Amino acid sequence: MLQGIGNMAQFKKVIDQAKAFTIFVCEHTRTLECMRYFTEGKEIIRPGVTRFASTFLTLNNIQEKKDQLRKMVVHNRWDSLKDVKSKKGKDATTIILNPTFWKDVKLTLTVFEPLVKVLRLVDGDVKPSMGFIYGELLKAKREIKEAFGNKESRFKEVIAVIDKKIKGRLDSPLHLIAYLLNPHYSYANPSIFDEPTIIEGFISCVETFYYHDEDKQDQAANIELKKFQNREGPFNKKLARTFENIDYNPAQGFLYENEDDCALVVYSDGEEEMEGTRIPWFVIGNAVGAEEQLELRRSARARQLYEEEEFESEEEEFDEDENDYVEPY
Repeated sequence: MLQGIGNMAQFKKVIDQAKAFTIFVCEHTRTLECMRYFTEGKEIIRPGVTRFASTFLTLNNIQEKKDQLRKMVVHNRWDSLKDVKSKKGKDATTIILNPTFWKDVKLTLTVFEPLVKVLRLVDGDVKPSMGFIYGELLKAKREIKEAFGNKESRFKEVIAVIDKKIKGRLDSPLHLIAYLLNPHYSYANPSIFDEPTIIEGFISCVETFYYHDEDKQDQAANIELKKFQNREGPFNKKLARTFENIDYNPAQGFLYENEDDCALVVYSDGEEEMEGTRIPWFVIGNAVGAEEQLELRRSARARQLYEEEEFESEEEEFDEDENDYVEPY
């Protein structure tokens, strides 16, 4: 699911740019040391259990360290490095200074985040999750639509990828009946009892569970379901009612190799300024022509970060008048 969305042009571009920056920084000792100086020893690459989990975590880390990275690329400590004067080094600098890059990072994370939560829910084995999978998928789709301003022309391609991956996997009658019989969803939204797709899933399960037993089928569909819907009998007890407002956290360590939880950052919409200057960062980015310079050549495209095969560092060209290395202070 994440791979299908990540391969879409609008997301692939920012993912490739982030990979280009992280590969450049991490394959040179001096640039890596410089980055660690500004991030106080913290890394921007966070390996996950899948390639696209790693991509999401790395983007999340880059967003979280946005201010430190922007301060780094305008500092003399960075500018004095010989590697930064290469074509890839200049591209890395313009990536970080480009306002469009940060807007695209924010959108990508906003779209990926609800799906990552669902995938962690599906893959987790700490808490029972069957009753929440379908409901959280619907919630994720709503959040994605909101991220695109509820404009169908913008979100329909992403939703189409999600629906394709869900079909036949996460929308089975068992998923639907678990969604229907979960008070967390059905009591909060009674219209669920009138949705044809959900009711068809319920009937399918009842017919399967009580195969050739029409009396029990009738009792489940026409008596017990009505009691549940109207909160009668045992469904009206305090314990049953508490499930309506249960705070269910699907975070179960799916993303990280060591199974720790993913702490997502808050994406600020405010106009940010370079500390101590009152100059907005987008002005600095425009001044250096980041938008115009950020056209990655095909021969210098970002390599896959997490493939198993090893790769050798490419020979890079430097500006002829900038070959002397200046020791950073």
